[in-house]
Amino acid sequence: MTCKRALLLLFKTIIFTLQCQSQLIVPPAAFVAQQCRPAPGGTGGDVDCYISDNINFYQEDGSGPTSISQNTRFLGTLVDDASLDIPVLELGSLTDLFRIEAGATLTLQNLRLRSVVLPEGPVSPLSFLAASAFAFAAPLSNETTTGTNTTSDTAVNPCSALESQASLTNGVEAPSCSPQLLLQDVVLETKTCSALLAHQELACRLAPSPHFAVSPGSLVVLSYTTPRVRARNVTLTCSSQPLLTPPCVAAVVGSGQQLVVALSTQQVRHRATRSARPLSAA
Repeated sequence: MTCKRALLLLFKTIIFTLQCQSQLIVPPAAFVAQQCRPAPGGTGGDVDCYISDNINFYQEDGSGPTSISQNTRFLGTLVDDASLDIPVLELGSLTDLFRIEAGATLTLQNLRLRSVVLPEGPVSPLSFLAASAFAFAAPLSNETTTGTNTTSDTAVNPCSALESQASLTNGVEAPSCSPQLLLQDVVLETKTCSALLAHQELACRLAPSPHFAVSPGSLVVLSYTTPRVRARNVTLTCSSQPLLTPPCVAAVVGSGQQLVVALSTQQVRHRATRSARPLSAA
């Protein structure tokens, strides 16, 4: 084999490897500049950012958060091969990557977010799913911040009562509830299971509820809105060990058959948990 042919083969191998990895390592500002375009048929300067590769964000020295001043959507493109996962946004446990300006929204859809920093202490509806990678320019109103020490959802979260109202009005939310971070069909992975547990504890305090499904190692948010975040079909998991036992298990069912399946699943999990516990000395 000639040197020229060998170099050509090596070059093709490198290109193939890079294509298989499909990962972009970029700062947030460069990502927005490269991936985002005016939304087709959008109004008022709406922006769509289509994502087919895995994105690994890093923050350049001395740079502040990237401003989101228009209604912007980060859209993971669904792949044809069912064995491939949805695109990953690696946040690197960073804070203030993006700043959502007053009057703007940021939608994340069909994406998996890794290394997400979430509150680990007692979580209120105001801090629920408030990932530190996203900063908000608009302060919450005095109405919203009143009563933040109470555990009552309706006392702290003005969007709570509107959630059931919206289901009766074809999903149209009241103008007084305008969250800026919109999560739909998203998986959030946090490195600390204590953050997952804190969010599970809030879901259990609000139980029984049609909004949450709680199980060891995960919290599924079917539909929940706060003054900051609107979540639809969002799954929260953690990547560290050991998993912490949630204070409750909860499932949302719509039929008797689904109830039987949910109870059977929980029984299997309970037996597995008991069998995994070490035996104590007599």
